Amino acid sequence: MDFFIYTIDDDFYISTLNSGTANLTLTEYKYNKENQTFEKRIKSDTKGNVNMIYKSATGL
Repeated sequence: MDFFIYTIDDDFYISTLNSGTANLTLTEYKYNKENQTFEKRIKSDTKGNVNMIYKSATGL
């Protein structure tokens, strides 16, 4: 799993990219200041018969 921590304007986010042999999921967690919780939203998720062929190794 790769993860990214960032802000947009005054909002705080954590996004995760989870990939395996048969899945690829991008999930976003946005911090809710009022409730002091993270709200989860799946931005992208693979469906069906997925065959992961290659994953590059990247870093910042």
